[in-house]
Amino acid sequence: MRKLKYILLLLIAISCTKEVEVLNPVNAENVKKIAELQSQLSSLTSLISGFLSQNQNLTNERNNLVEQLSSLQSQLSTLEQTNLFLESEVDSLRIKVAELALLISYEIGVKDGIYDLINSSYFITHNNDLVYGNDKLETDNTSELNYGVIENGVLKKRTFNLNLDINSDSSNKINFKQWKLGYGITNIETKAEFKDTIYVSGVDEIIIEFQFKSDAIINDDLFEDALIKEAFKWKLNRGLSEDDVPAQTFLEINKFITENATNGTFTDPIYKNIDVFDPISLREGFILDAQRNGLDISYLRDENISIETVDWGYGAAYGSPCRSGVIELYLENDWEPVIDPLQNIVLIVMFHEMGHSALNLDHNTINEDIMYPSVSMKNLSLVDIREKTRRMFQNIEQVSFDCGFATQKGGGKLIVN
Repeated sequence: MRKLKYILLLLIAISCTKEVEVLNPVNAENVKKIAELQSQLSSLTSLISGFLSQNQNLTNERNNLVEQLSSLQSQLSTLEQTNLFLESEVDSLRIKVAELALLISYEIGVKDGIYDLINSSYFITHNNDLVYGNDKLETDNTSELNYGVIENGVLKKRTFNLNLDINSDSSNKINFKQWKLGYGITNIETKAEFKDTIYVSGVDEIIIEFQFKSDAIINDDLFEDALIKEAFKWKLNRGLSEDDVPAQTFLEINKFITENATNGTFTDPIYKNIDVFDPISLREGFILDAQRNGLDISYLRDENISIETVDWGYGAAYGSPCRSGVIELYLENDWEPVIDPLQNIVLIVMFHEMGHSALNLDHNTINEDIMYPSVSMKNLSLVDIREKTRRMFQNIEQVSFDCGFATQKGGGKLIVN
């Protein structure tokens, strides 16, 4: 800026120089050039003066903008402080609303409706020491979505996921989601020291726990009278009805399996045609299986056969031996088995009960025999089942009731599980 002022003063000084007397043509030409330069100098002087004026204006505008920026920064700081205060107030209100909602939830209690399972825990303790599992309800530890139905504050039924090989292709198993009553464990209420609770744990959240005493084997170690406990956290799904849940009953799933399975017991010409929950189909398959094992029990076609659902709570299924003219079977209402073609325990259980009701057989003491009191989950392939039924129909190491093997004589109403 100072240099421009010095240049301007120099130009003015030059312009004020006394005109040179023209003595000769050369001087005249120089004088003319000086005049032109003075004219250009005047123009430059005027231009520089304009630049100086503009520069001053820009300086003033800059100073004004600096003042405005400072004012805006001050206002922004005030707004930020106000915003922090409002956010704090909002957070405080949210906490109060959440606390109020939780209090209301506790007051209302467990709501009826459809719930999503969000986490679960399974553990076993022995003499107050944790010997298996995790006793903490971890967040979102469920790998697949499942649902539960709460009615009158009680878990009416829930879904479980199944993955079965029904077509001899283990890489292409079929996924099912099955409805099961209650906790899905047959006769759980009859187990030693059974106890269950259901309570509100948060807004639209509940926890269901149950426990019972039983012997447990963990890594080949036996823990007698261990405490087995499960806990489940559920979240109310307000937008879902029971009809919207993508699940099926065990009968619906078994219908699909019997119509589509091509492996295991469904490769057998007799077993593949048996609907084990249809009394007529069950009786006919039993008669045909006996026939190929050398036993003629065709007279059973003249007997009335029935399958009744009961709530007795000490087994899964029952048979009534030594009845004249009838074959009576009973199934617990919470026994809801799905047929696995490769390990068909359902067929074994129903043939076991037919052994009681149609052949008048009692339990024996041969482990894994079809008439052993409990059914083992091992050795249930088609070959194993054929051998078990052969021993039954050929009366090998079997124990009969007093009315005799494979007769429909007697009286009374003995029921055996």
